[in-house]
Amino acid sequence: MAFPKIIFPGIFKNKNTVKIARSDRERRNSLRVDMIAPLVLRRPAGKQHDIMRDISEVGLRLESEADLGINGVYDFEISLPEGPKIKLGGEVKWKKDRGGTIFYGIKFNNVGFLSGVRLKSYLRKHEKSAIKETNRRK
Repeated sequence: MAFPKIIFPGIFKNKNTVKIARSDRERRNSLRVDMIAPLVLRRPAGKQHDIMRDISEVGLRLESEADLGINGVYDFEISLPEGPKIKLGGEVKWKKDRGGTIFYGIKFNNVGFLSGVRLKSYLRKHEKSAIKETNRRK
């Protein structure tokens, strides 16, 4: 499977593009990778398959049909395009309904050592690729 091209904010080629961003918006100050990736949400009623829209060292943006409560705490299993699955826990910080599609902001509150190492490695790898791509354009 070919990995999508990495670009900087404001340049969108298609919806399979991975975007690396350092955002000053809101309280974000962590490297964030925008992507479409499968995610398993574990809740008392059982597990549910959803879509992760972006991820950083401190949280992720989730697209889900589930009605998750603000401040609700859940376990997640993330399938990144490269490498093994990452298991972690997080708390719902915000919810937005955009035309029937519901997005949630999740702040991580339980990241194991190995999952943390894998996540940081993945984010740093894509940050370096984005910098190389930008330098080639100059």
